Amino acid sequence: MGLRSTIQIALADDHAMFRNLLAGVINSFANCHVALQAANGRELVERLPVQKPIDIVILDVNMPVMNGYETARWLQENRPSIAVIIVSMFASEAMVMQMLAYGVKSFLNKNADVQDLRKTIAIVADQGFHLSGSVMYRAFFSTRLKEIDSQAKPLTDKELSFLHLACTDDTYKEIAGKLLMSVRAVEHMRDLMFVRFHVRSRAALAAAAIRSGVDMLPGME
Repeated sequence: MGLRSTIQIALADDHAMFRNLLAGVINSFANCHVALQAANGRELVERLPVQKPIDIVILDVNMPVMNGYETARWLQENRPSIAVIIVSMFASEAMVMQMLAYGVKSFLNKNADVQDLRKTIAIVADQGFHLSGSVMYRAFFSTRLKEIDSQAKPLTDKELSFLHLACTDDTYKEIAGKLLMSVRAVEHMRDLMFVRFHVRSRAALAAAAIRSGVDMLPGME
């Protein structure tokens, strides 16, 4: 997306008190502005401005009229430039996987602290995707290993470990240390994974791995 001087944000949540409190917190951030609040997805999509485009939509899942799934799908199909962050009390594996398929960029628990919220908005605005947090870890590690392509070789233990670490905030140097590999070897593995998953960035690689059902190595926590 590219970081702008002011990030324009829309909120969709049917709980007015939570929505208003969230808007107040976000508006206190130096470079953020809540330009639109809506009680459901239908109200959101009908009121999305054209002249001053929204950068990020912060979306609840359970809403009347038009829920979070329907809204995320509509945004993916009609306003793909808008990044969606899901904010929910509970994120099941199935919900996270479906929302990733609808192009959602990050997830936050409604109990997250202000610094987590600020960090997530900033990273999504700047990099287009943010995988950190317990919700994404649960999604990554609760799924079973699947073949990415029927003709592809199964991933090696080392490759699975790399994909595990790609879903963290570790630098490539830190990943290399944990895998007992050189930085150059880790970067080579990254490039091979880019080709295998048909992606061009680390964030997209991690998202593709999650969508493909990559499992954690036995015994890893």
